[in-house]
Amino acid sequence: MRDETAFMSIVLRPTSLGTQDFIKKRRRKVTTQQNILTVEQRIKNIFNKVLDIPADEIKSDAKLDQSLGIDSTEMVEVSVAVKKEFNVVIMDNELKKTHSLNEIVGILKTKGVN
Repeated sequence: MRDETAFMSIVLRPTSLGTQDFIKKRRRKVTTQQNILTVEQRIKNIFNKVLDIPADEIKSDAKLDQSLGIDSTEMVEVSVAVKKEFNVVIMDNELKKTHSLNEIVGILKTKGVN
């Protein structure tokens, strides 16, 4: 048993990289994976996490309040999550329940989100 523990600690320890370098490399990999998703996909993921709405139910051109029944309070929650996800400044009521997904993507792209 002792030999197995020693073996596991050697295998799990990052080789030839310091701990900080290993963490930085891992963060870059995660960031790169996030960039692979489109802005639209990331917003759909936010709606799924915050409001438990499946991504396939969100239509790009449909108004959120009409198609999904989103109210103002839920839109505030989505807005906060969008600010955190994309690290952008969004004014109060800039994202509205009367917007469509495409309109939200457009707003974010004007703020430099790719």
